Amino acid sequence: MTITRESGVVVAESENAKDFLHNICRRYFLRTEMPDPKGAIFRGQGKAEWDLIPAIVRENSEEMLLWYANTSLGNPEEVLDDEDIEVLELAILYRFLNYAYDQGLDLPGITSEMINVAIKMSNEIPTYTSAKYIKEDYYEYTQTLHNENTIKLMAYVQHAKLPTRLLDWTKSSEIAAFFAARGAITEMSLFWESVKGKDADTEKRKKFMESNKIAVWCIDRYRLEDKQVLSPPLLFNDNLRIQKGLFTLSGSTITEIRNPLNRQVIKAGNRITKFTLSYQHVSNLLKMLYNEGISTATLFRGDEGIRNAMNESYDMYTYSPFSLNCMRMFRNARRKGSSRKK
Repeated sequence: MTITRESGVVVAESENAKDFLHNICRRYFLRTEMPDPKGAIFRGQGKAEWDLIPAIVRENSEEMLLWYANTSLGNPEEVLDDEDIEVLELAILYRFLNYAYDQGLDLPGITSEMINVAIKMSNEIPTYTSAKYIKEDYYEYTQTLHNENTIKLMAYVQHAKLPTRLLDWTKSSEIAAFFAARGAITEMSLFWESVKGKDADTEKRKKFMESNKIAVWCIDRYRLEDKQVLSPPLLFNDNLRIQKGLFTLSGSTITEIRNPLNRQVIKAGNRITKFTLSYQHVSNLLKMLYNEGISTATLFRGDEGIRNAMNESYDMYTYSPFSLNCMRMFRNARRKGSSRKK
C-alpha cells in the first residue's frame, strides 16, 4: 500500500484487489487511524478523482432536476440560481411523497401537512411554463428543507436514487467497495460504447482502465457535527438495512453544499482517508466480494436485484484485462488469417 496526501486527504493506493480489501478492513487500519473504529463510515465512488458532492449540485445536474421536478426552463437562456435549485429539490421531494401517498406507503415521520403540500404541488407544478415561476409561490416552503421530518423524507428520496442534498454512506467497507466497483463498471461501459468500432479501440480501453481508479472514502462519524450524519429508520427499508446505510448532510444552504464534504472535513481539522484501486483490478474485486456474499442479489431485495445480479458475471468478464487480451489475440489472429488469404 502506497500512502500519499492530496489536498489534506490521506490517499492509500493498493496494488491489487486482495490488498485493497485487506487495507479497507476496520481491524487492519482503524487501530491507528481512529480512536474509535465503530465511528468509521465508508462511501464507494466509481472514480477516485470525484469529490464528495451530492447529486443536486453536481456538474450538469440542472437537466435532471428539471426532469424529476416535472418542469422546464421557459427560456433556454435562463440559468438556475441557488434559490431555484432549492425549490426544485422541494418539488422532487413532494412529488415523491405524493406518489408514495397514492400507493399507501408507510413513511414514518411524514405529517399530514406535508402530504397536503405534496398533493398541492403535484397538481400545480405541471402547469408552470418555467421553473422560475415555481419560486414565486413555493419558495417559502423551502424553509421546511431544514425540518427534521423533511430530512427524513429526503432520506427516502435519496435511497430511491433521486437527486437530493444527501450523500450515501455505509458502515461496511466491503459494501462501499462493491458500490465503487459497480460505479467503475458503469464508467467503463460508457467508454467502451464510445470507442466501439473505432481504430485501436482495444488499446484505448486498456489505457482507460490503466488511467482510472475507484475510491472508498472513510471518515469518523463521531468527529462530524451531529446534524451531518443521518441514520434513517431502517425498519421500513429492507435495502437500506441490508446495505447498513446512512447519509451525510454537508450544509443547510445550496452554497454550503457546493463545498465538497472532503474539503469541509479537512478544514475542520479532521482526518479523511481515500482508498484507491486501479480499474484493472475491478473485475477481481467483484469476484472476491461475490465470494464473500456481497452482490446485487444480496444487497437489493426483489426481482430487480436478481436480474442485475445475473448480469454481474458478464460484467466481471467483459470489463477485465483478460477480456481485452482475448479480444486483442482474436483480432491479431483474424488479421493474420486475412493476410494469408491474400
